[in-house]
Amino acid sequence: MREYKISFCDEGQKLIKFLFKLLPGASKSLIYKSLRKKNILYNNKKANGNEIIKSGDVIEIWFSDETLENFSKKESKEILKGNIENFSFKDIILYENEDIIVVNKPKGMLSQRDISRQKSLNDYLLEYIKNSNYSGFKPSICNRLDKNTSGTLICAKTFKIAREINELIKNHVINKKYLCLVFGDIKDDLYLKDYLFKNVENNKAIVSNEKKEGFLEIKTKVHVIKSFKLHEYPVTFLEVTLLTGKFHQIRAHLSYIGHPILGDRKYGNNESLEISKILEIGRQLLHSYSIEFPENHCLKELSGMKIKAPIPKDIMCILNKTKMPTLS
Repeated sequence: MREYKISFCDEGQKLIKFLFKLLPGASKSLIYKSLRKKNILYNNKKANGNEIIKSGDVIEIWFSDETLENFSKKESKEILKGNIENFSFKDIILYENEDIIVVNKPKGMLSQRDISRQKSLNDYLLEYIKNSNYSGFKPSICNRLDKNTSGTLICAKTFKIAREINELIKNHVINKKYLCLVFGDIKDDLYLKDYLFKNVENNKAIVSNEKKEGFLEIKTKVHVIKSFKLHEYPVTFLEVTLLTGKFHQIRAHLSYIGHPILGDRKYGNNESLEISKILEIGRQLLHSYSIEFPENHCLKELSGMKIKAPIPKDIMCILNKTKMPTLS
């Protein structure tokens, strides 16, 4: 027997629909028969499949381990695809030409390898174009995202393009927009201007509204998309534009004004960590949604181009609980 507890992301659908996804290798008739024969129980009771499941509900499946493994094969394949060691770099490419590649970095993957020696996105990039002529330069990423931040990331194939992209990033002319879910009810758009210091001892940013030694100016633009409540907690869905690009800027800046990103253990407060625990959020819900290149710059093919990364599943499962406006 195996027991499954319904999560927040799965609630609101019919039991039978959830079972079809949970056991993709089993026929629909077999699942219905298992419900009738009480081989599948819902909250320790017989069910017909029309029940609307809720967070915290329990499903018991009285199959042998071998049978469950066989019926879950398609689901297992999907899980492996999401594993860092079993994904295709080609699948995350949003745009590619002879000069650059823009990818949708998955959550849980390092942008560049660190002391942990965990395989990074940059390692996968090198594998992807290993048959190319590097001309003395190894292709590399141009911007970085935190390990548990997903979304758009630019990779350069040549030294010339890497230098030009890095210059555009340094001068803040590539428009980068992020989406995030934060604790609290933010009613109006914000323009934040403060100062940030990176504490290398604990790898954490400190924000102050005063200029101090070692602190660098940060500017963050916040646009409110929608505010709503989850389990009686206020939550706001934001679009954030980086006007400067400093260490942990968005995470630290939003936390400083009392609205930490959900799932952010480093910068969260008691309330944000509590709702993150209730919703079983496993990472900071921050996603690099789009990058937009300036008009009439050195990379003519990319002039004015806007590239978007699809909103990831863990953020969408929360947004789907609300009447969310379509993003343009």
